[in-house]
Amino acid sequence: MNDFFFKTLNVNEKQSSLHLSELRDLTEEFPRYFLKKQINRVLRGLPNHTLIMTCGTSHPDLLSLLELFNTEDIGQIIISYRTDVDSNVKRTLECTLILDEGVINIRPHWCAYKSMRSDEIVTTLLVPILLFGYEKVTYLSHESGVDKVNFRKEDFEVLLMHIFALSGYPLNDQSLEDDRINNWLRYLNAAQEVAATSIPYLERQDRYYKILRGDRVH
Repeated sequence: MNDFFFKTLNVNEKQSSLHLSELRDLTEEFPRYFLKKQINRVLRGLPNHTLIMTCGTSHPDLLSLLELFNTEDIGQIIISYRTDVDSNVKRTLECTLILDEGVINIRPHWCAYKSMRSDEIVTTLLVPILLFGYEKVTYLSHESGVDKVNFRKEDFEVLLMHIFALSGYPLNDQSLEDDRINNWLRYLNAAQEVAATSIPYLERQDRYYKILRGDRVH
């Protein structure tokens, strides 16, 4: 199926997919409201109303996707794991958005087999969710079911423990220096601080980096 707008959209009976990088590029050409309409149009037309957004890296631009929506557009965000994306690691994480028109499954190579990759889980998965205030609708999906508590706890150390346990590489098994974990906590707290403001979505990333740099913000 060729789509007039999304060039990498691939639709078949088993699953439908789109490259997340194409969406990121389109955000530089088209306004936010228009891209959201196009995504909803595609979801409505899919057989099972489910779209897989693929990314061949471990640092997908989830932020560009989340900033297209308003808080009321997303019913749930579910973070779970897969074992069929990369055979070289125990697990990779995925993120599923439940929307009015269907489901978007973001399926990159989030993994935690080494420190640099763990950094990316924090900065490209957790930070965007917190930055836009979605923690209240975000859940972790384990073998035993969906955890509706731990993402919303105020203690980010608890959140990190559960996220990395879900990734297959628990924090206790990683050789991490204290500074690294402290930096992760700083990133998460900065994102939450921005989310508590009323500034527009498209300005939140800039405010986040200003806080991390220690710049004065008004």
